[in-house]
Amino acid sequence: MTAQPAPRRPARRWSYAPLPVAHAGRTMVIVLWVVTVLLVTFGIITLIAATSMSGPRAIVAWVVGLGFLGIALFSLDPLLTGGNKVLTVEVDETGLRAGNALFPDEVVLDWSQVAGLGQARKINPRPGVTTTLARSLEVLTDADIEVDESVAEWVAEPPPREGLTQNRLRFRGLTGARLDEVVTQVEQLRPDLWLGEIDRSWDPRPGH
Repeated sequence: MTAQPAPRRPARRWSYAPLPVAHAGRTMVIVLWVVTVLLVTFGIITLIAATSMSGPRAIVAWVVGLGFLGIALFSLDPLLTGGNKVLTVEVDETGLRAGNALFPDEVVLDWSQVAGLGQARKINPRPGVTTTLARSLEVLTDADIEVDESVAEWVAEPPPREGLTQNRLRFRGLTGARLDEVVTQVEQLRPDLWLGEIDRSWDPRPGH
């Protein structure tokens, strides 16, 4: 009887382990939203006040009000993009740690929790189509953790080797030289866990 692949685990937010305090990423999100709301409020109040002024005072009020709104838009940027402009993945003798600006240390794994790591690629299966490669770091693990989708996503695919788990964390935001650096570190620190280049399911969406 053919084994059925396990269903994909949805990417979820916040804690990767029970903690007595709020996750650092969640705290940062709350702070950014509070600051943004305050800036918008001050900006609108200042602009309303500027309409009843004249002369240099009115000009200053308009500049200050628009300045508040401009800073508010700047604060919204990491909130709207999920803070995933820069993904950091670090490996050392103890394990792997990954996160971004809004969710630092979102993924923390001891090497005992990792079944293997590989550099995955997706290949266009259509005949006559030029092979399309999209590299990503994939960590095979059965660790029961919750990960924000801006850092990594849970996927379930056939394991590259018999006996390994089909559950894996896919770090799509790690590309180019940063991915090469992590690959080199893993090869040096844990060559026993390095799976090399592995194929993954085809997804036509850019960046997936």
